Amino acid sequence: MKVDLTRQTIVLTVLLCLRLHAQQQAPTLLLQDIQAASEEFENDISPELDVRNETLHEARTLPDGSRGYSYTPGFEIGATPNTGDPHNDFLLRLNQEVCMAKAIVIAKAGPASSYLIHGDQGIVTARSYRVIQVLSGDLKPDDSVTVVQFGGIVHYGSETLEVRIEGAQPILEAKAYLLFLEKAGDHPSSAYLSFNFFPPRVINGHIYSSRRGGDGIIDSPYGVGDTVEKFKSSMDKATSLSKCQ
Repeated sequence: MKVDLTRQTIVLTVLLCLRLHAQQQAPTLLLQDIQAASEEFENDISPELDVRNETLHEARTLPDGSRGYSYTPGFEIGATPNTGDPHNDFLLRLNQEVCMAKAIVIAKAGPASSYLIHGDQGIVTARSYRVIQVLSGDLKPDDSVTVVQFGGIVHYGSETLEVRIEGAQPILEAKAYLLFLEKAGDHPSSAYLSFNFFPPRVINGHIYSSRRGGDGIIDSPYGVGDTVEKFKSSMDKATSLSKCQ
């Protein structure tokens, strides 16, 4: 039996080239998304970074031996409503966040990689998530998304560089989180970014605080947000108050 090795070789070569191209293309797009996300973060965080006048390589040594700093989130997205009615203020605030989000989902955390930004003064982390439930937006259950967030750890030669979010618990793989997502880039497969420094955990249909010391159900003094169903109801009430621009 005569085998056409030339034909097989050509087919295998084409398949290999396509596979290599896909492997090379994905990191390039992700790096573009990380750059776009970094620029978004820097618009709000750069004043904090600029006053340091030092890179992470020059930062103080943290108790665990890494170099870096703890970042305390101090900015708000949009103006904080103050109508004198705490429950109404909560809904107006939620309305702002819902309108800004491209998607709001419950998703399971996967592996992550961290990258230096802003002249080695900051770090962002790109983490994969698998969507479990969609509360708003065009994503679907079982979709895989990459989410870029501020903070993380980078091993640079013999150095360990770190930016910690003050008060935030680490994201745990295989655990579910409530995420408000925006697009990082402008291409269809671009990553998402999240300005939520404390993405809440979701366990058995309940939303839990991700702040250190907040091991109970998420603080909800107005009787909303303690379950996913109630949170979704609050989202519906919030969006009925004012149309998104």
